[in-house]
Parts: sequence; C-alpha cells; structure tokens
Amino acid sequence: MRTSNGVAGHLAGDDSKPFSGRNHNPQTTAWIVLSTAFAVFWVLIIGAFLGGKLYYETASFARHATLSIESGIVLFRDAVTSTVVNASDNMELREGDVVMVGQGASASLTMFGGTKILLYSGSEIALKEIEQSRFHDGFTHIAIQVNKGTARFLVGSPPTESNRFVVVTPHGSALLAPGDYGVETSDDQTRISAREGSASVSGKGGSTELAGGEKAILTAEGVSGPMPEGDPLVKNGDLAQGFSQWTPIDRDEPGRPVEPGQRTLIPESVGGRETVALRVQRLSPLGTHNETGLAQPINKDVSDYQSLRLRANVKVTGQNLSGGGYMGYEYPIMIRVIYRDNTGGQIDWTHGFFASNPDGQPTPNGEQVPRGEWINYDGDLMQVNPKPVYVISVEILGAGHTFDGSVANVSLVGK
Repeated sequence: MRTSNGVAGHLAGDDSKPFSGRNHNPQTTAWIVLSTAFAVFWVLIIGAFLGGKLYYETASFARHATLSIESGIVLFRDAVTSTVVNASDNMELREGDVVMVGQGASASLTMFGGTKILLYSGSEIALKEIEQSRFHDGFTHIAIQVNKGTARFLVGSPPTESNRFVVVTPHGSALLAPGDYGVETSDDQTRISAREGSASVSGKGGSTELAGGEKAILTAEGVSGPMPEGDPLVKNGDLAQGFSQWTPIDRDEPGRPVEPGQRTLIPESVGGRETVALRVQRLSPLGTHNETGLAQPINKDVSDYQSLRLRANVKVTGQNLSGGGYMGYEYPIMIRVIYRDNTGGQIDWTHGFFASNPDGQPTPNGEQVPRGEWINYDGDLMQVNPKPVYVISVEILGAGHTFDGSVANVSLVGK
C-alpha cells in the first residue's frame, strides 16, 4: 500500500517565502519625498515671483476725463445704468460713458497727460478705455470711439514709456501719436486728418500712414490716402460738369418791370490754362435792380476749421453803376457766402469786384480790378468777424443795372 509524502514541488520543512520582486528602502523613499517637495516649493516661489512681476508690469487703474460744456445742450449716458441725462459742466466721465452734443452745441474733454478732445455740434463719442499703469510709469492706454460728427483730438504726451491712443470709428481706426488731429464721421465715410503728428490708419482691407498736413478717407470699401489735408466744400467749382450742383439765381426788383439777366458757360484761358467760366450779363434800359448767377447749398459745420479759404478767378468786363452802386452792394461780379455765426445769426458775407468808380460810390465790401483782365481772388473766411461756424450756401453772381462779368474755378476749402 502506497502513502503520499506531501504536495508535489514543496519540500517538507521548507520555510522560505515567495519572491516579491521589490525591495522597500525607507531611506530612499524619504529622499524622493523631500526632493519632490523641494521642487514644488521652488516652482511655487518662481511662479509667485513671475506672477507678481507680471502683475506689477501690467496692472492698471482707470482714469477719468473732465467734461466742459462750451454752449448748448450736451447729453450724457452712464455706462452702468445706460440712463441718458443732461450733462453738467465739469462732471467726471469714466470708461464706458457716452457724450452726445446737441445741435448748435459744443463741448470739450480734458484728460491726463495734456490731452484734450473738442466736440462739435451733433457729435457723439464713447470712452472705451482710459487706463494708466498702476505701479510705475510704464504705459498709457486710451481708446475713444467716435460714433458720429466731428471731434478734434489734441493728443498730449503722458509721462509713460509706452503710450497708445486709439480712435475707433464705424469705418476703421487710427493709432495717434502726440499731435493735432481731426476726425469726422458720417454714415458713408470717416475723414481722419493730421495737422501735426503722425497716425497709423486702418480700415477694411488696408492701412496707411499719415504725417502732418495729410488726411485719409475710410469707407466700407477701404482706405484712401494719404492725401493733402483740406476738405473741398464746393462741388463742380470748375464748371466742367456744366451747371450740375448749382441752381440759378434770378432776383428782380419788386414792383418794377422785369429785365432778366443772362448766364452762359464759355471757354476761357486763365493763367495759361483752358477752363470753363460763368458769364453773367444784363442790359437794363429802365435802370432796375437785378441779380443773376448761380447758387450752391453747402450745409456744413465748419467749427473745426482753422482756415476756410475761398478762391476764384474773376473778370469784370462792363458796368454802368459806379463802384458798388449808391448803396454799396451792387457789383458787376460778386461772391456771396451765407453762413451762421456762433450766436446762430445768419450772415450774408459778400465780396464784390468793380472796374471803375467815377462817382465815388461806397464800396464797403468791394475790390477794384482792371477791366477785362482775369484776377485771382484768395481770402480766408476764418479771418472775418464774426467768423462762420456753419456755411449754408455759396453764390456767384452779377448785380446792379447793366453789368457784364465772369467767374471761374470757384473753391471753398476748410482745413
């Protein structure tokens, strides 16, 4: 009979344990834990240092602008409540606030660093950003949004190393260096001009650089410029398109027989250049008063312009009244600009041209010129008292009894 001596593969009396494959060394484990903790400690220290440094370099605080109301009604929309109320003089404005200048009104904003913004009739701007570095003189960030109307930016030089002054409009934006800039925004376009300084202008599909004396036009189609600063207000002033943009003037003396004048377009050589001229003629056997010529509506706020230069070529061929007539307002050739001054009153400014004055009649707004010769007229309406703030229309005409004269190349340019 057979008997079993135990389980196969295990010797009786063998006390050895199965091999686990790992040796646990307490000292090694401790060093690993300490090294990891030390590394994490330095990561936290370095992270805190870099985070603090970044905060020190980039932290900013919001500044404010002070509103001054020059005239009229100015409205204010608060950034928090969106409530529109009447603004008050010397009130403080902050980021997100909106200023709306009423028709015929004007205002200005004064900011830190010597910056000032002039706001004209019908304009609306929003203060998008007014920030300066908190702990050092590192940077200044200002962003102003011009929603509509005309504003003048007199950008100062804040005492910081990095300055960013941005104007945003519906058609694009401009980064402005310290200087003097005009921004005019309408539904169709934005005009950005630089009297002094330099600007980087960006719009749809393009950008351009402006220097002093230059402007750019931004539209939905793109950016045009740079081009010389100045806004031509008279259209078709060279009459190359005939009477387009102009309407006829025929004013007769009330209660007297009508003796109409004539207006014709004729080719002329002026200063060696071929051009088209308006000739106005009238024969008055009865000696009645008449005005014959052309008028063009302008309807333009000119408050922002430093100069408003009126130019034309003029020739007086004949007249039967001496000087400007016995009342001093009947000249064979006249240029008339109708405008409003800062009180809202209408001014009919006139400059007349005559060839002779044998009777010594008054010529308060007249200029004597050689008969039958072309002369160049060049005047600045911003030197007139009172000066215009809104131009209504421009007229070129002959006035009096019997007269004969011509006008060519009429322009009115605001800068």
